[in-house]
Amino acid sequence: MLLISNKGNITGPNVLLENTPEYIDFAIQQGYNVKIDFWYHNNKFFLGTNRPKTQIDWDWLTNIKRLEYLWINCMDTQTFSFLLENGPSLNFFYNKSDNITITSKGIPWSNITNQYTSNTITCNDTNIDKVVGVCSDWVSKWSKQIAICFYGDAGLPSKRIIKNHKLNLIKPLEEMGFHLEYYGAKILNHKETDLKYNEIYNFRGLRSHLKDSDKDQEEFELIQLKSMYDMMGDNVYETIFFIKWDQELKEEEIQNHIKTFKTNEES
Repeated sequence: MLLISNKGNITGPNVLLENTPEYIDFAIQQGYNVKIDFWYHNNKFFLGTNRPKTQIDWDWLTNIKRLEYLWINCMDTQTFSFLLENGPSLNFFYNKSDNITITSKGIPWSNITNQYTSNTITCNDTNIDKVVGVCSDWVSKWSKQIAICFYGDAGLPSKRIIKNHKLNLIKPLEEMGFHLEYYGAKILNHKETDLKYNEIYNFRGLRSHLKDSDKDQEEFELIQLKSMYDMMGDNVYETIFFIKWDQELKEEEIQNHIKTFKTNEES
């Protein structure tokens, strides 16, 4: 999931610093994209939410060091028209009243009033199922991400196993402040549909594989694990859990694993 700082804010609004160059650059250095409020006014360039406030240079906006990380919110139609003519390499949009708009790079952007946020960048950080990314003043709360990867034979887990996953895996991780994203791979069974799996776990990626009888179980599991890494792409997670569909888990196993990688990070 793409994490976008709103105006440079990471851990909450800061009206004194937000939409200032140094503040924005700091958020980028922390690994975030940044949505900025931008004005073209009297042949000059400004940052600011309610009015043109902090003047910037065109070179600052188009510098390759920050170019790919900026999501430029044009604050009026004049600004939008200027970028249409002069900023083809920039990622910008204009949205005053629509629930969803499309950025110049063709990415859907959904504002906070819209409940239907799937496959968009959303500013509604209470509804982030299946979104491409989230833009928030509190974006740091989503940066603690864990990938949970299910693999193995076909067949939905029993209700007992699903309850076990929720009580001993999902609940304790969420209570520790982690944002969970799910991936899955399974042996293809034509009596099953991926929709049933998605209704339970809301997978960001799920693949079915035709079982090759010439492959042993270990080789087939390696194929499934590789496919999940492919689905994850370049997304960086603090840790990844690989779990078989029918595997029962104990809460202390999760807690001990988290403590282990936290210790490794600190050392």
